[in-house]
Amino acid sequence: MKAIILFFFLFINTLFSQWIPVNDIPNNINIPSIFTESNTIYAGADNVIYTSTNGGNSWNKSSVIYSDADFVSSVIKHQNKIYAATYNYGVFVSSDEGNSWDEINNGLTGLGSKTITDLIVRGDSLYAATSGSGIFVMNISNPDTWHHFSNGLGWNISYNVFSLIMIDNILFAGAGGNGYYYTNEQGSDLWKEIKFGDLSSSQLVFYDIVKVESVYYLSSSYGIYKSTDYGLTWNPEILNYGFLENSNFIKAGSRVFAVLGKSVKSTWLEYDFSSQQWIWFDEQPVTLVLNTAAINDKLFSCTLNNLLFRELNATGIEEPGKIRDNFTLSQNYPNPFNPATTIEYSLKENANIKIEVYNSIGEMITLLVNKYHTAGYYKINFNAINLPSGNYFYRILYDNKLQLTKKMSYLK
Repeated sequence: MKAIILFFFLFINTLFSQWIPVNDIPNNINIPSIFTESNTIYAGADNVIYTSTNGGNSWNKSSVIYSDADFVSSVIKHQNKIYAATYNYGVFVSSDEGNSWDEINNGLTGLGSKTITDLIVRGDSLYAATSGSGIFVMNISNPDTWHHFSNGLGWNISYNVFSLIMIDNILFAGAGGNGYYYTNEQGSDLWKEIKFGDLSSSQLVFYDIVKVESVYYLSSSYGIYKSTDYGLTWNPEILNYGFLENSNFIKAGSRVFAVLGKSVKSTWLEYDFSSQQWIWFDEQPVTLVLNTAAINDKLFSCTLNNLLFRELNATGIEEPGKIRDNFTLSQNYPNPFNPATTIEYSLKENANIKIEVYNSIGEMITLLVNKYHTAGYYKINFNAINLPSGNYFYRILYDNKLQLTKKMSYLK
């Protein structure tokens, strides 16, 4: 039993140590924002931008954007100019890759107008979300003055704007905290209000949105919602992680991830196209993930203390029945589950197969499979109705040799 417990502690520590601080950026500084362009990464820090031109292998620091700034909330590159948004001091632009910066705040008026939460470019327009004064827009082909762009946002409800996202040239704004978001079509000056969830005891804030094939997923302070009718109606998808302080989606090639952020732990989920489910991918204990990016088979995680990365394997989630080497063991689905879930596996050759389930302290809960198999595709159900909620591990032994272990979450 001690050996089993030691194995699982080593397994968990290995699992949670895959996130590595990047080179050349000090620890214990804010990295709240990140932007990628081809092989170049721009990461916003306290009052500078760190730039990598080789996919994150090495980094260079810009000149100071503004000496009093301590939080670069958003960074974006467009037409050879870098735009950096700050809390309390507005927006700055650099035309020489961060060697010098100019303030562009003319027209940003009103309470909180210089506390910029997000930036986005659509066409020749730069949009700035603020904490208290709604949204502003500037023509960046002829930059001069910001103009208020908040028609349809209620000043007493939705002038606190948390995020701006663009999908198919439509802007999505996470504004207010009452279960609504706002959309704006190009050519219109009106924001349309759309309800996505019911408000309960705490604020229901829209954080991010992603389109996966023809389905939309929305991340919020309560969790993830799903729409199959292009955002007209929404249904809860994953609401069992408690109140989230932040949440993001990120696409990495053909893979899609969601990060559910809390100060005590940020949980990464990956979308499984075969089961159309979000499944557990990774965790960052005692870490609130503020932003994410992906480039060259690397995921980047922005936190209040540093910028971290982890390598992605080449294959990701296996599709059921797909043979890789001698066998495959797919992630269980649904995951998280209550009370039952399905585990699929496949064999290229005949073999003796065991599948065991362990709890988080290394105790074996059950032996799901223990028999000789001919080559082919198999699936087995696991029912945890008599077990407490928590994390469990299932592992496959191929001819009595440990081959692969995966984690699953049971939430009653």
